[in-house]
Amino acid sequence: EVSCYNWRQCQVSSGKIHDIPVILILSGVGKVYAALATYYLIEKENVDVILVTGLAGAIFSQLQIGDIVLAEQTIAHDSWIPLYSRIQNSDSVPGAARPYYADPLLLQSFAKALQSNTFVYVDRFNNLTESKINIGMVLTGDKTISSLDQITSEILELYQAKCVDMETGAVYQAAAIFHIPCVAIRCISDQIGKSSPLDILRNMRVLCHHLADIIDKSLSVMLQEYLSLIGRN
Repeated sequence: EVSCYNWRQCQVSSGKIHDIPVILILSGVGKVYAALATYYLIEKENVDVILVTGLAGAIFSQLQIGDIVLAEQTIAHDSWIPLYSRIQNSDSVPGAARPYYADPLLLQSFAKALQSNTFVYVDRFNNLTESKINIGMVLTGDKTISSLDQITSEILELYQAKCVDMETGAVYQAAAIFHIPCVAIRCISDQIGKSSPLDILRNMRVLCHHLADIIDKSLSVMLQEYLSLIGRN
């Protein structure tokens, strides 16, 4: 049984996936909405862990449409202050961007669950395509990125990011404030500088279904592994 309701601008659904209680929240686009949705999950629903999911644009040249990225770390590329980036304790500078990290045990568990499977999908050209699993940095910002020139070169050089999205960094930051384990999985919908907005829209439906299938097949294994690692199996 699934219960659906609204909170502020967010659409919320509660139910179970393979007997695992799940709260699904559709936050909306951008960092503010993502942080607000994270607050709701933590303060109102008392979730134990947070899984961020959605699409992203590839920065790393080897990533192909349909590939998967687990966000080991993330940073808000549009809040970058070059001077403050050199301050050792960036927490002392409100608003200065710094990396936030996935929970290491949750990341390890998710990677193991994904690597134990092969994930294929039929793309919009009816080709059978296999998704490759990658782990690395995800950049987050409120602007739609169509060229790497829109991202500060210092960030690109420092972090060797895999992809860019509009929510992961905000969720990781909010989760870190409340000390809630968090990990993000992103599916590549476009290649920055190579894909058109029309390509993204054409890929979106197929890839969202593909991502949902990946989570459906890996969620139980991931949580069992995670609970084992933290001694709660």
